[in-house]
Amino acid sequence: MLPPPPFRTLSAVGIGVAVFAIWMGLGWALPGTSAPSPIPTSLAETPAGLAAGWLLFRVLGSVITVPIGEELAFRGYLHRRLRSARSMN
Repeated sequence: MLPPPPFRTLSAVGIGVAVFAIWMGLGWALPGTSAPSPIPTSLAETPAGLAAGWLLFRVLGSVITVPIGEELAFRGYLHRRLRSARSMN
């Protein structure tokens, strides 16, 4: 299988960065829509090594479990529904 053309890869990265910027910008543009998180204060009070370890496990947990959860949800539910809907037609 051939790798995607560079412009596709760069555009995908650009779209991801733009979505992230919009997501973060909405939090600042709409103040008062959510309660402030106590996590920054707690991390500031925690020793640096423990805070770094917590952040590392939090990121790795998200990076590993979210794609697996999405894949299981797609293959376990959505894919089956799409196939059964297609076979009915």
